[in-house]
Amino acid sequence: MSEYLVIPHIRAKHINVLQGNVSVSPHSMTAMSLFVHAMERKCGDGRSTAFGVVQHDAWLDADDMGYGVYRPWQRRASMLIDGDDFSKDAKKNNRPQISLQPVITGNLEFSVVLRYEEDAPTQNRVERFLETARFQGGRIDGFGPVKAFDSEASAKGFLRTGKWIVDRHDLLEESDDVLDAMLKQCALKEREEFAEGEKKYPVLWSMATVGYALLTDPVFREDARLADAGPVPSAFAEAMTGLVGLYSVHDERMESIPFWESGFVEKDVYLVRGQTCMKKEI
Repeated sequence: MSEYLVIPHIRAKHINVLQGNVSVSPHSMTAMSLFVHAMERKCGDGRSTAFGVVQHDAWLDADDMGYGVYRPWQRRASMLIDGDDFSKDAKKNNRPQISLQPVITGNLEFSVVLRYEEDAPTQNRVERFLETARFQGGRIDGFGPVKAFDSEASAKGFLRTGKWIVDRHDLLEESDDVLDAMLKQCALKEREEFAEGEKKYPVLWSMATVGYALLTDPVFREDARLADAGPVPSAFAEAMTGLVGLYSVHDERMESIPFWESGFVEKDVYLVRGQTCMKKEI
């Protein structure tokens, strides 16, 4: 019998919202997948078979932070580390210079639903993990009480606000120019047409990171960051970008939780994929 764990209203602050090299978006399903993976390694032997995500709010640091002569996308650059990160020209001019890592920061409040067939972690272990965890380069500023449910319907009904993040790669399958198709879809402003009697909930569109492709073979590197268990192999990789739709949790077209699965579909391609969950195609 499946068990469902709901982690409500995770508030992630100052996360990197630069997705690949084509979009600025708070939606990284790759980060979600790896966040769940890190949590489960800390919390026990159980591994979830899928996860679903509800977005409650998202905004850029640029919307509510002032930096004087600097810009919000510089906030994690060398100006905020120490003098060793200043270039010679920066030291000479007494002015910091940003690091090479491109970053645009924002904030995200979201809930996660995890599906387990067995060995689900306890709520206490999950909450202890969240107290010190990080997400997408930012910090976790708070979260709600973790809840466990014995049915998908109960877990789905517990989340009363927000929008499900849904995989809509199907809208790109027939396109000759995928990037152009994604940009056009994300630029849609008009409301959709609904049949008589259906509740009208607008759908928002966004690009999301949905995996990565390795560019080199994984090897042990002296300058790589160590895992808790010691050195691990690392490789250069390129992010993969996909299309997602944001659907109200009250949208009648959502028959079930829009779960995502993740894993290596090829030896050098890690992919995060959504399951079919809608009553009808849009």
